[in-house]
Amino acid sequence: MTADSRTARLKKMALPGVLILVFVGWITAITVGISNEPDSPGGAPSRSDLASDVQSAIHDRDGKALREYFSPAAGDDYGKSLVDKLSAGASEVKVSEARSGQQPFLEVTSGDNCLGFDILHEDDAWFIDAVPRVQGCAR
Repeated sequence: MTADSRTARLKKMALPGVLILVFVGWITAITVGISNEPDSPGGAPSRSDLASDVQSAIHDRDGKALREYFSPAAGDDYGKSLVDKLSAGASEVKVSEARSGQQPFLEVTSGDNCLGFDILHEDDAWFIDAVPRVQGCAR
């Protein structure tokens, strides 16, 4: 076997080798991505727990924990951003459940300010909508 034929043979084998490496890398990336997904979808087990859990997360200034109670439409930093805004005020933040017609919602009050978030039930868990109600806390 001459040097030229060995070089040609290596070039011929290089493309399949590269393709196999790319495929193995792709499968590894997917496997790592799936394993890093959270185990639970979040939310609260009951509507009554939702208000107290949200109150605790805000009181502890834990944006990551608060994010778990918002619907999937909320971004990753939504809870942290809301905690930062609520913590900036001098007033204590209070969370309570209210109702407007048949639709329950959470009132998040800080001083004279009040945000209302609709309560959602999905996959046997209770969440709050990421978009505050247009009518605020009006019932």
